[in-house]
Amino acid sequence: MMKRRPSFQLVRPKKIPVVNRLYKTMSHPQLVRLTPKEEQIFEVLTGTIKRYQLGGTIVRVAGGWVRDKLLGRESHDIDLALNNCTGKNFAEYVNRYLQEMGEKTNKIGVICANPDQSKHLETAKVKVLGQELDFVNLRAETYEDSSRIPEMRFGTALEDALRRDFTINSLFYNVNEKTVEDFTGVGLQDIKLGIIRTPLPSCETFKDDPLRILRAIRFATRFAFEIDEDIMHSAQKVEISQALSNKVSRERIGVELKEMLDSKQPLRALQLVLSFGLVAIVFRIPLDALPKVEPDPDSGATTYQESGFEDGEDWGHEGIRIVSNLTVQMEEELSSMRCLPANDVVYLSAMLQPLYGKTVRNLKGRKEATIVTVIRDSLKLRMSLANDVLNVNKGCHVFAEIMNGKEHKTPGPELRLKLGKLIREIKGLWSLSLLLAVASQADIIAAAKSMKEIEGLIHQWNLTKFYSLKPLIDGKGIMQIKSIKGGPRLGILMEQLWDWRILNPTGSKDECLEYLKTLPIPPIEAQTTKSKKPQKKKKKQ
Repeated sequence: MMKRRPSFQLVRPKKIPVVNRLYKTMSHPQLVRLTPKEEQIFEVLTGTIKRYQLGGTIVRVAGGWVRDKLLGRESHDIDLALNNCTGKNFAEYVNRYLQEMGEKTNKIGVICANPDQSKHLETAKVKVLGQELDFVNLRAETYEDSSRIPEMRFGTALEDALRRDFTINSLFYNVNEKTVEDFTGVGLQDIKLGIIRTPLPSCETFKDDPLRILRAIRFATRFAFEIDEDIMHSAQKVEISQALSNKVSRERIGVELKEMLDSKQPLRALQLVLSFGLVAIVFRIPLDALPKVEPDPDSGATTYQESGFEDGEDWGHEGIRIVSNLTVQMEEELSSMRCLPANDVVYLSAMLQPLYGKTVRNLKGRKEATIVTVIRDSLKLRMSLANDVLNVNKGCHVFAEIMNGKEHKTPGPELRLKLGKLIREIKGLWSLSLLLAVASQADIIAAAKSMKEIEGLIHQWNLTKFYSLKPLIDGKGIMQIKSIKGGPRLGILMEQLWDWRILNPTGSKDECLEYLKTLPIPPIEAQTTKSKKPQKKKKKQ
């Protein structure tokens, strides 16, 4: 299906124009092209107003739907703002109107006000002609210094527009008048010119909700827009970075970062994080085993202290260098490389590569890889992602050792075994590990040449998908042949059989069986066990 083109041409300015914040309402008809389904839905809404004589009610579509429509993108997230009644009351009128028209009606879902979950005004949800709609009042908001969660009250359209994060998200589509309303006076211009700008002075906006700093980066990289200089200056102020660190939960930071990495410009996103001086905050490295005295203000969860483990800007610059090199490598190898993992694995692996080999102690007092702690605890992303990033870097380290030691120049059984064991461990991530090893080297040209030679050996030795092979002799068979039970000895024997198979890729099951018979049973190492207290015998009753 072809994407609809924007209703006006998008251009990028060489220099972002400075605007006077007059907040003059501008109304523009016929800028939004509705789909037939949207036209039907909006006719239901206006029909409801006429049928029940709700003459003073104005229904507006707010936020992202308007922005996406103006950019020629389809959007199915329709949020409706009402000027003089609650979402629930208007949704009830809509259902009555649909029922009179013989159309299917659906149950109205009400999300009650809940300040603890950032829901300060009641929201009504209902499906109309198969499309879920959200109804809420126009809002104004005020913030406490200690939290990014605002207090909400009923507001005007201007107040609702000014409370939003960026001018491109502050536009309304007036359903009654079929026009786009720009209460900031610059929202339409900023969409046309491709600018991320705040409706209010950015320092004020970021102090109220510092998460918006990261949202500015996300929208800029999602739409390939420029960021207003006022935002650039405010984001680098100490009080703003401190507010981001103290007022925003780690979960929210992780969500924003992941969406940045899934954007069209993940490298630029990370570069902006660095240029804003936010590396140490976004990728916070915790202090060994010392939780904060007070819980997180949003989530209530006890988190690690900030550590000063290492200057975030120092390793951040190295991380950006590696990300930049990796991006170039992926573009050059695009036609020949196999499918790479998701963007979050790719770019976190490169960005956090300087932290590989470093450890911290977790709250249980155990040492663990810093990479895992940052992804799991500081970004609150899934553990499987942390393991993938760690494995990619593990592979990168092995490949870099091979390159630097020139082992691939004189290939033999030892290198073959090393590569086979690595690929069996990190599985399909080995392709990314090899690219990352090149990106991390000082001499990229020489490293790229080595990469081609190593990759050629992997193909020559049939190791590309070695991890997907099933064992010729399973654990049960090994136990029967060697007359042992499961445990460490079984694991050692299984590894020895895999090593044999790496070196003998065409070996048959019978040959593997003969090799197994020649292997000695591994000795059981003496283990210190805690003395168990003798159990008291139960008295017979």
